Amino acid sequence: MFEYSTEIKNIPKSWTVVHSDSTDTGGEPVRRFYQSPEELVSTELVLGNNRTLYDLFESAKKEYGDMLLFGRRTLLNIIKEEKKLPGPNNTERIKTFSYNTYSDYKWISQEQVWEQTGYIGRGLADKDRGAGVEEKDVLMIFAPTSQEWMLMAMACVRQNIVIATGYETLGEEMLTYCATTSKSKSIYCRIDWFPKVVNLALKSPNIKSVIYFGDDEYEKHDTELREQIEQSIQKIKDAGLKVISLKELEAIGKDKSGEDPQSLDRRPSPDDLAMIMYTSGSTGVPKGVLMKHKNFCALVGGIQKAYWGLFNKDDVLLGYLPLAHILEFAVEITVLSLGMKVGYGTPRSLVTSSVRNCLGDLQALRPTIMAGVPQVWNGIVKEIKNQLQNKGKLTNYLFEAALSSKWEKFQKNPMCSNNLFERIIFSKARDIVGGQLRLALSGGAPISNEVQKFISCVLFTLVQGYGMTETCGVISIQRPENFVLGTAGVLLPSLEAKLVSVPELGYHSEQGKGELWIRGPSTSIGYLQPSESDSAVDNIGADPIPDTFTEDGWVKTGDICMWAEDGQLKIIDRKKNVVKMENGEYIALEKLESIYSVCKYATAVCINARSDQQQPIAMISIDDKLMSRLAHDVNPNLSPKSISRHEFLVDNNAIDIVQKEMLKIAKQNNLARAETICNVVIDTEEWSVENQKITAAHKLQRRTIENSLKQRLDVLYNKKSS
Repeated sequence: MFEYSTEIKNIPKSWTVVHSDSTDTGGEPVRRFYQSPEELVSTELVLGNNRTLYDLFESAKKEYGDMLLFGRRTLLNIIKEEKKLPGPNNTERIKTFSYNTYSDYKWISQEQVWEQTGYIGRGLADKDRGAGVEEKDVLMIFAPTSQEWMLMAMACVRQNIVIATGYETLGEEMLTYCATTSKSKSIYCRIDWFPKVVNLALKSPNIKSVIYFGDDEYEKHDTELREQIEQSIQKIKDAGLKVISLKELEAIGKDKSGEDPQSLDRRPSPDDLAMIMYTSGSTGVPKGVLMKHKNFCALVGGIQKAYWGLFNKDDVLLGYLPLAHILEFAVEITVLSLGMKVGYGTPRSLVTSSVRNCLGDLQALRPTIMAGVPQVWNGIVKEIKNQLQNKGKLTNYLFEAALSSKWEKFQKNPMCSNNLFERIIFSKARDIVGGQLRLALSGGAPISNEVQKFISCVLFTLVQGYGMTETCGVISIQRPENFVLGTAGVLLPSLEAKLVSVPELGYHSEQGKGELWIRGPSTSIGYLQPSESDSAVDNIGADPIPDTFTEDGWVKTGDICMWAEDGQLKIIDRKKNVVKMENGEYIALEKLESIYSVCKYATAVCINARSDQQQPIAMISIDDKLMSRLAHDVNPNLSPKSISRHEFLVDNNAIDIVQKEMLKIAKQNNLARAETICNVVIDTEEWSVENQKITAAHKLQRRTIENSLKQRLDVLYNKKSS
């Protein structure tokens, strides 16, 4: 068993040390975590050097047994509310909003999860009554984050079945591409997603069965949806495919319960493929990132070693980010290895105002840790500030005084606690997120310093993580005790890193700046290559893509980095999404989006830059709450109910106020002229997963946003040029 001190009592002068020189690619000397200079972590550590997810899950069951693991809420009702909204030409339109009612959380233990996933796995493998998915076949999970998502993933591990991930924003054509190139034999979905699965199942030549969960829950509250589901199921059956529920699979597995509980398991080897995780990237078709069992176990072991002492068995994680993306999956398997609990929620039910006749997930679960993306944290900060605006000058003064006091202490000791004054002032804000959160991880994109500072002082310590799907989700994470704004944290002990010069952008590794390259046991082995073979696993040795993977195992991150004095990573630029402006200066779009995202009027910010222009334009999304705030600042006597959303958001008075706020942010951050926006376009349509302007992981769909606003952008750029 892994033994490690519960805290790092003496913070090292440098979190990374030089391992050896690299002369093969012109990079700087290779760096590693200071406690692993000679040997990278290659196994899960806490439960006994496990090298497969099967062994990790089995060891967790033996170690934690009857301790609770997964918690879920049952959907009790769907309440529809009609609201009058302003329409064009001073008209009104009626829009129907749906709000869910949920039960309290109900939990199952590690032992129960092991037993249940064993039964489901047997049902998957049964050729007669079950799904007939064989060892090393691929099963696509196309479902929202839930307890049932993880149960199916663990059942696949029990049968050495490869998991392929699918998510809504890919769209039908790209999902079909993923199912086809991965040679998926079965699709697993929630029952209310059946209408989205029909064409996917019928167009994918290898699909033999469709498995579903959520019956007697998601369809019984909506007659129209129920009819669509029934029609979809019939279409799939008429095509000769098998349709089977998760409950039926489990029942089939129980029929075999007279045999040795694990005798029908098909234990994978460390080199077996565990998952094909599709990532949309910025262009072209989705890329299937290949991850073996040993890659995931090295990732978990690296997190355990570098961040041991930050978690305990009483911790509760709120799981709501998409499990089809690497950040949430990496967090959840780590939590499972440490004996902690995961309670599942959804982005639409996090806060109590978003549900009816029950508490939101945060207040119902009262988690102690969670992961999120910058858009989530930006939204929380703006909600708190929006409420403060209505509290009067004295409340705002006291709040700012408490914030200033806490930040002064925090910079000297990031582990400091609130004094009585701070506890009182911040208490209502903390209630919004359940009142028990003490630590959260921000990933997926850079977070602004202002937001990280605000949340860490007012709510809980918010640490920045950095990674990519190709590195199994994590490259580095900040540790709370050496919290520094603007860093990406401590390099994982399962990885080594170096900086490589990018002379065309003016970055040279000999000067301590360059593109970050990563190598180690917790990196992916490459991308799935389409072929004529009947099995995806036949292609895991395919040639890597040179733009990302090198022949000697390095992953090119595309991020321009440097090492801070204490050995933490700092991301300073982006090789991609870097635009050379007319004046010859380069600007990094994602860096600017992180800075401008604190704008009090914007739900999200996307920067557009063109090489024939000297300055960029900000495209922003705004929700109804922030529009009300903007309307008040345009004219205190203006009622949002009396105006057309479309007409107001294209009005120059509204745009001018937003632009002034953004210019103030640019000045506060000492942005160069080429980084300072010259105009603003406010999208009249709020960005969402449904309109494909953001992904399920809350990342911007840059191309979709730019295409939808192209006409307005062209007009502004033409005016600037004339």
